[in-house]
Amino acid sequence: MKSIKFAKWTTQEAEIVRKVIQRANSLFSSPVDALSLEMDLAATHAYIPLDLQQLLDADDFNFIHDVLGIMRHINRRTGELEDHFMPRFSRFSGDADSLN
Repeated sequence: MKSIKFAKWTTQEAEIVRKVIQRANSLFSSPVDALSLEMDLAATHAYIPLDLQQLLDADDFNFIHDVLGIMRHINRRTGELEDHFMPRFSRFSGDADSLN
């Protein structure tokens, strides 16, 4: 079985992720589990590099699209996104298989 890869945050990325989690908690009707969301973002970032600053700076609609989409479509056994979901604020270009 394939193990999950997690991105290692730089100090700057860790601060942005903390702000993303705070923003998610302010926008969503139910509280977000901070550790789960951080792990979801780290797993996604390891496979599909995210532009974390653009995500944080996004309008509410696009921010919610990416954060909820990641939370909904991540496979917690592999760390990969399923159902062809692609975050809008990724630095992805090219074939998805080339990222594995």
